[in-house]
Amino acid sequence: MAAPEPPPAEAVPEGEEVPEEETEPQLPPPCMDLTGFPLKVDVFDAMHMLDDKQEKVEGAPNFRQVSGFPILQVTAHEEGFMKVLDKTKVGEDTPPRAIWFNMRKEPVIYVNGNPCTPRYPDDLHRNLEIQFPVDELENLQTHYLKHLTQLKEEDANQSIKIHKDGAFAGNPMEREDIEETVKVESIKELKDIYEALKENGFPNLIGQRCPV
Repeated sequence: MAAPEPPPAEAVPEGEEVPEEETEPQLPPPCMDLTGFPLKVDVFDAMHMLDDKQEKVEGAPNFRQVSGFPILQVTAHEEGFMKVLDKTKVGEDTPPRAIWFNMRKEPVIYVNGNPCTPRYPDDLHRNLEIQFPVDELENLQTHYLKHLTQLKEEDANQSIKIHKDGAFAGNPMEREDIEETVKVESIKELKDIYEALKENGFPNLIGQRCPV
């Protein structure tokens, strides 16, 4: 039996324009292929290394301020960004301009609020040593996010594999690697967090990558 023909498309009323379909902007090719690079969470035991005299901010390990200057330093989970930026407020006025410098060379992807980065397939304890211009690093990060999102969508449980250290050890060779299957509730890149912060009380925030 022949398949029924699809119903004809509704005619557009005279004088009205046909709405254009939204298309995702085409990304330039990535500066390197990260599809085979596993993801590792940047959270580990003994991550907070400052003494008890230093102020502790939940979600922002190693928070500190340069004495006498409005310069803050921190390693932030997603929840920590807002708490750190709250410290830049002056009264009830709109917070002043703040520049958040990202010093990482490699892509940073936040999965369920935790910062994660790609690692070498044959050396999960070593950060990527790559040298590319900032615009290419940002493009690479977006490509890697799309790759991880595709892996999640292809999984029946919406999960991806993430590596972590079994326990902290100063010597990387003594660290035990553990691979976990993590159900993805949220996945985003760093600039997505910046945009959300701008929309939620910090319109003068500037995100700036400065790899070192």
